[in-house]
Amino acid sequence: MARQHARRTCHFCGAQAPQPEMSRQNIFIESGQSKASLSGATIIGAAAGSRSARSSLVRTIFNTGGRTYFRQREVWCCDDTSCLESAKEASRQSRKTRGVPIWVGVVAVIVFGLFLILLIAAAQPAP
Repeated sequence: MARQHARRTCHFCGAQAPQPEMSRQNIFIESGQSKASLSGATIIGAAAGSRSARSSLVRTIFNTGGRTYFRQREVWCCDDTSCLESAKEASRQSRKTRGVPIWVGVVAVIVFGLFLILLIAAAQPAP
């Protein structure tokens, strides 16, 4: 009796084939986002003088960036070239490769700091 292999389904094209003819690929999938939120109780607490409510209010107003969460998923892929390219593209979708390079942020902070120094120097009256 011949040995049977499990049948797997390609994640990208839906083709089914025996397991030895398929390959496992790791892709990144967006699993959620987080961001600061504000409620009526926080606003009332900040107006009443609560330090934690005030810091929460400041964090919500000035920290507009949220975080996107990714998880790594193992999927099956057939040997078709278009499916392999799709798997390669999906594996590149991690936050590290999609985000802005760190040097752009460093340059922006330096330029902003120099702009503030020039503004302060121009605002001071000459003796």
